[in-house]
Amino acid sequence: SLTFRPNFISTLFDKLPLVETSAESKLKFEAEYAQVNPNPNTFEEPNLGEKGVAYIDDFEGSKRATSLGILYRTWSFASVPERFKIEERDSVDYTIPSNNENLMKTMDNSRLKLNWYNPFNQVPIQDIWPERDVNTQT
Repeated sequence: SLTFRPNFISTLFDKLPLVETSAESKLKFEAEYAQVNPNPNTFEEPNLGEKGVAYIDDFEGSKRATSLGILYRTWSFASVPERFKIEERDSVDYTIPSNNENLMKTMDNSRLKLNWYNPFNQVPIQDIWPERDVNTQT
């Protein structure tokens, strides 16, 4: 955990119109790191002979402070499934480009049932559908 008290931030905000700050600025950065060894069963206990002893951590005491965003822009539709069954005997491969409008609607409807929260990078539409014209969409 690192804590900084940069006074220039308070000074910078004081220069904005209609803003007066009297409190001290404070920046705090926190990070955590966890590591799992690839083969925990290599330890030998002399009392047990050649039987290995495993040390397993269930991370029960670990904390994760990532909260779900309530803003609409942090939620997006799920990605298009790679394959989709139209009927029991037919399936469509989404990786093959298609100009069939009904197929495109079916693809869109199949992903609309699930929303995904992604606080990080957004994926451009062109990465999912390279053939789709996105210039007319907002």
